[in-house]
Amino acid sequence: MRYWVWVVTVDRVTGRELRAVQRPGTTCVGSAVAGVSPVAAIGALVAAEFQRLRVNVGRVTAEPGPRTLVNFETGFFTDASGPYALPAVTILGHRVVVTARPTGWEWFFGDGTRLRTSSPGKRGTVQVGHTYRDTGRVASYVVVTWAGTFTVDGGRPRAVVGTARTTGPRTALQVRQARAELVSR
Repeated sequence: MRYWVWVVTVDRVTGRELRAVQRPGTTCVGSAVAGVSPVAAIGALVAAEFQRLRVNVGRVTAEPGPRTLVNFETGFFTDASGPYALPAVTILGHRVVVTARPTGWEWFFGDGTRLRTSSPGKRGTVQVGHTYRDTGRVASYVVVTWAGTFTVDGGRPRAVVGTARTTGPRTALQVRQARAELVSR
């Protein structure tokens, strides 16, 4: 399989194409390249497409939520926590299964702070915790970094070259101030 890459220069104001040039010698590994095995060709294609694979983007849950208190440690966790196999696809006539595995989590808490962890957090804990200093509405989310492996026709797993990153949806959280009251009996 062989293809050429064209670089097009466009006038941003008019949208008119000014020039188009072909990059010489650009090839995609495949059956047209002597000595390249189908597994190597598939590995190159999987690596190129790994960024676009549909993986779990990672929804954030805050505990307590949907409300929490200032100066109180709030726990966070995400459902993007374990490896899973994507649906099998056929590439160059071979059955390919890609397995995505999260390797890092970057938490954005909605108040300008963030935290990088090697954990997806856990329900009922503060493995991933954050203390808000101000009241108001915030929206937290997580960016997950994924590594992958792939198998060809049920063979041994091979590493996908490169990683993918997904950004989860924002989770709304109301941060409130607790007030003490003197109660008499």
